[in-house]
Amino acid sequence: MASALAMTLSLRRDSRPRLCFNGGMAYSKTIAERIRKALAGKTGIAEKGMFGGLSFLFRGKMLIGVLGEKGVVRCRTEDQPKLLKPPHVRPMDFTGKPMKGWLYVTGPSIASAAGLKKWIARGEAALAASRKA
Repeated sequence: MASALAMTLSLRRDSRPRLCFNGGMAYSKTIAERIRKALAGKTGIAEKGMFGGLSFLFRGKMLIGVLGEKGVVRCRTEDQPKLLKPPHVRPMDFTGKPMKGWLYVTGPSIASAAGLKKWIARGEAALAASRKA
């Protein structure tokens, strides 16, 4: 029975997202695959189960991830207020308290390859800024 949690589940046989389970919490396999594709060719990238989802790390630091149907994106703290303006972006509040420098991103922001790459670039900028500090 425990192995059933690790298995990929198909919710429907149509085009709806498929979910994977990581420690009992589901994440979108479709979004994870799209992130993998966007990060293809970049060096220093690793995948790790974190927060009950799947995270993509750059040189050991979380860059972007997927939790349920949401993207989890690192951002520069000073950019966070302006990035929160669209309705499909909100603070990451995994613990019940909003976390500075982290966003949940859904819907149109991550629906296209170009949109996803913009969020990855924001995560890369946040990592670069944190290394300079």
